[in-house]
Amino acid sequence: MQANLESEKVKWFREQLKAWAAIYLRDFPWRQTSEPYAIFVAKILLQKTAAEMVAPIYEAF
Repeated sequence: MQANLESEKVKWFREQLKAWAAIYLRDFPWRQTSEPYAIFVAKILLQKTAAEMVAPIYEAF
């Protein structure tokens, strides 16, 4: 019974998070890929720089 309650809470939280993301998540080019190297490059660039500044650099790279 406890495990079922936990899974319902997780399911509810996931749905809430997806609804929030659909409204507020900004669109950046590194969110459109599943290529590990491209994601790695984006993570390195984003460590000390605002996402708005990284987007054109990422696309040029």
